[in-house]
Amino acid sequence: MQILRKPWFWLSCVVAISAQAVCAQRPSPAGSVPLKVGGVPVAEILQRLGAKLEGGSKAGERENYARHFDRTDTNRDGKHTRAEYVDKGSYMTPQARAGIFRAADGNADGVVTKAEYVLNRIITDEAKTIVQGMDDDKDGLVEQAEFVKHAAKLLSDRKLAEQVFAALDANADGGIPIPEYLRVWGQWARAGQKSAEERIAARGKVQPAPEHWPARASDWPQFHGPHRDNKSLDEGLLKSWPEGGPPRLWEAAGIGQGYSTVSIVGKRIYTAGAIDHDCVITALDMDGKKVWTRKNGKAWNRSYPGTRSTPTIAHGLLYHLSGIGNLVCLEADSGEVVWSANILEEFGGRNITWGLAESPLVVGDKVICTPGGKHVRTVALDRKTGEVAWTCTQASDKPGYASPILIDYRGLKQIVTVMSESVVGVRASDGKLLWRYPHKVYADENITTPLFHDGFVIVSGCVRKGTTSLRLQVSGDECSVKVHWHNETLDNKQGGVVLVDGRLYGYAETQSRTQPWMCIDFESGETIFQSAPVKSSYKYKNGCLTYADGMFYLFSDNGNMALAKPMDTGFEVTGRLKIEEPGKRPTWAHPVVHGGRLYLRYGDKLGVYNVSAGVATPQD
Repeated sequence: MQILRKPWFWLSCVVAISAQAVCAQRPSPAGSVPLKVGGVPVAEILQRLGAKLEGGSKAGERENYARHFDRTDTNRDGKHTRAEYVDKGSYMTPQARAGIFRAADGNADGVVTKAEYVLNRIITDEAKTIVQGMDDDKDGLVEQAEFVKHAAKLLSDRKLAEQVFAALDANADGGIPIPEYLRVWGQWARAGQKSAEERIAARGKVQPAPEHWPARASDWPQFHGPHRDNKSLDEGLLKSWPEGGPPRLWEAAGIGQGYSTVSIVGKRIYTAGAIDHDCVITALDMDGKKVWTRKNGKAWNRSYPGTRSTPTIAHGLLYHLSGIGNLVCLEADSGEVVWSANILEEFGGRNITWGLAESPLVVGDKVICTPGGKHVRTVALDRKTGEVAWTCTQASDKPGYASPILIDYRGLKQIVTVMSESVVGVRASDGKLLWRYPHKVYADENITTPLFHDGFVIVSGCVRKGTTSLRLQVSGDECSVKVHWHNETLDNKQGGVVLVDGRLYGYAETQSRTQPWMCIDFESGETIFQSAPVKSSYKYKNGCLTYADGMFYLFSDNGNMALAKPMDTGFEVTGRLKIEEPGKRPTWAHPVVHGGRLYLRYGDKLGVYNVSAGVATPQD
């Protein structure tokens, strides 16, 4: 298997284009580092500007940085020599690598230890957060007026703020880009301090994060959230909206055309779109500003061009699948490529009418995807290297458009997904096909992601296919399925189905001219109600939804949304929102509610709205 790998080292320090574009520099020879500015010790200046250095770092952050170091420490000796990193490295240019190496080699002994790397990451990441927060016009350059405006308040001394800026502005041109101020800041952060080993050791043992860490409540790391059930953990949200909808916080344009929704981890928002025929993954900050972009090959350019898959983030890595089969693994905070492979080419996969659409699933140390070849149905790759862990070779369906889910039931872990003509369960440990249930729909449009609860798998299909409940019958490490019930009316196409309090909710395609928004009983499959709280377009006949804090967010394919409370007889609408310029294409990207915000993707834009009732939801 041919896999492109690009090992990296100094993640997120700086976008370096020359030897001068480096991270925080090592201390200069004795006596050359000014220990005071304007008569104030540099350590006090950093503290007053908000720097906490290693004292403000979290254990999880330090573990994450250590894991980054371990990934490129190929001989596992706990250090990098100049030859190992600069001469043999492949990340950026040799000149830039040399400058970065000097930045972290705090004691100038010719090697960079794990502690030195971790400390350097702490210093540079914190510095960028503080100083870039002063960049009012968000042009990437902090000018003197901007810096002094903010720093004067923090330092309680405008003259001192001007002197500090002058010290950071090494070339005295009135502006400080990231590489320039980091060089000086790094010297200040190390001047007169203990060794990196002593400083990091004082914060506790540094070790890699566990392989099976749970998603944080403050993360929405993949399509449909932490558990792929499309239910937000947010509380304290608005129960009704003012006329015109909730206030829009910002709109990010230029993210590319597509139907990918968003993933949110920490203070980063991830999505994908087609830009100039390329598949482009974009990371935004919480204000909608681009942090980085990275191409994932060419974009799907046939029927309904644009991206489909939503990025999956796990253990600091991002995974994305393009419509033509390019699976890429990136460093989530820098966008640097770790490895990539085209699953159609590598596994004899077969593309489908409207392009591959699944969002990769991470299970432990594996990433799961579905090439749907004649000989390889599903594949698990090592999430760190891209090497093959196992393949499922039974049966020969093409891929569906849905995303897989992980089910852990009665001691058996299995991956369930929808293929072009079936629903399948694959043993998570070795890829053995456990069961296959025929699920033929019109034009092989198996799009809805399966749902699991209490021993039952729910699948739905468009054009009168309806919704089916399958009972899992587990015996040791084997499993079979049996039909529990079938509802012919709820024929969900691509908007998803959500389970809340024993009831399933979704949009029925063939009911679009009457009352398409349905609720059915999870145990019996009986229809509880049909309603029409928001209308979709005449042509596409589709609506998608998400759920948070007792309310549904119902989004039609023409840019109209309703906030609705589920009742016994229908949805009670308590707010409406209309996207004034939703673009020329249908709004199929599923909405996301996270951190008191509503995220709506339309065209090449992402709109973010404040739906918090005043109860803050942590972002990290």
